[in-house]
Amino acid sequence: MRAVTIFIFATIMCVGCKPAVETQMEKLSQTVRQSVTPGELEVWATKVISNTPRERLFVPLSEDGAPEGVRKLIKDNASLEVGMDGLSNDVVVILTGGSGFGHWGFAVGKPNYSCSLGRVRSHWTNGIWFWHE
Repeated sequence: MRAVTIFIFATIMCVGCKPAVETQMEKLSQTVRQSVTPGELEVWATKVISNTPRERLFVPLSEDGAPEGVRKLIKDNASLEVGMDGLSNDVVVILTGGSGFGHWGFAVGKPNYSCSLGRVRSHWTNGIWFWHE
């Protein structure tokens, strides 16, 4: 009887629980919004995208010139690259964090970019998206 009660209590407590990757995406979103302005992120990403030849897509990107808030995120074991969003074929700057239990990050493209990365996406502004899988 006690085991059943504990099981029911645990189930009730976890019904509203968010997956860890969703929590991490929200934490990343909050950190980015507090430490980088959208305009600063857009200008930097546009410059990086225009200066990256196609043969350098999906190759780790240097943090040189990145906004300070982005550089801090890279130091937290995140990776930064210029890649292609598979659905739209848009070239975007992608920051990815995570582990074997899921990945999260952000993608920055043209102002009209619509992200298809990850399973869940959250639009910030002007081609800036947060995502997780």
